[in-house]
Amino acid sequence: MVGNLVRQEIIKRIVNDNLIENADIAHCVGPVSYELRVGSYHERIIDRRIALSSEDKLPIPPNGFVLIGALERVNIPFDIVGMMYLRSTYARKGFLPWFQGIVDPGYQGGLTIVLHNMTTEPIIVTGGERICHLVLDSLPEAVDRGYEGIYQGSEGATPPVQPPAKVRENKMSDAPVGFSPELSKIMLEEMKKNPEQFLHQVLSWLEKR
Repeated sequence: MVGNLVRQEIIKRIVNDNLIENADIAHCVGPVSYELRVGSYHERIIDRRIALSSEDKLPIPPNGFVLIGALERVNIPFDIVGMMYLRSTYARKGFLPWFQGIVDPGYQGGLTIVLHNMTTEPIIVTGGERICHLVLDSLPEAVDRGYEGIYQGSEGATPPVQPPAKVRENKMSDAPVGFSPELSKIMLEEMKKNPEQFLHQVLSWLEKR
């Protein structure tokens, strides 16, 4: 069936396919979603993930911003896509009620929830609280290629990851990243001899690229 997975289908997938690890079926499975719980947060000052137990309180200061890691871990099959929505309870407390993002087919790992306190008072978040709806949609067919991004396998609250820069090999037959000192000297001499002709040659070379 195409569309949102209902309660009984979510439970079936958790039990049979390990769709959600560390799941609390009795308390977190709703009519059409699974409610993710607070498990950790990212401390930006020391750039570290810190676990939150059920007795830990985390105050979010006014206009404060924090990354929360779900207590659960997911294994999204190729025929399902997940969508994350902040629970309305948290929006009513004063957190920015924005869509938390898509969980692509093929993704395996933890999930990160972003909280932004829009009020003038601190808001307390407690470890283990249900914080975010994970809505699971069944696709018309399985995708031929699943998620292969930089967040695959993430654990807990994960800060943004900057992908490594791609460096092109410096070959004269390809668009060069830079010029050798010898070549730069020759080009400078040619430009001094006949600036117009040199410019024409450069433009001609660029048009052929």
